Amino acid sequence: MGLALFMIGLAGFLSSESFGMGGLEYIALLVGILLLLIGIVWMVSYFSRVRRFNALVEENRKAVFIKNMDDVEYLAWRLPSRFEEELHQKKKGFGLR
Repeated sequence: MGLALFMIGLAGFLSSESFGMGGLEYIALLVGILLLLIGIVWMVSYFSRVRRFNALVEENRKAVFIKNMDDVEYLAWRLPSRFEEELHQKKKGFGLR
């Protein structure tokens, strides 16, 4: 959404026609940039959580896994439900509740 709005605003800003927007190209450009930045930050945050979750779940030592349990459970809670299921399977493999 942000990228599309940014492109519309940019096209209106760079061309001599207003695309029937009545001078709102600047607002579309600014809102598009804002939404694009928010989307990029959200995406980077999501992928960093997934990477951290996978690194913690890959642990094969039970003591280290238990030590990091709070972090893993928090990440599983913040991520989609398939990660909670993966955590449940890992805990079951270690014999934990």
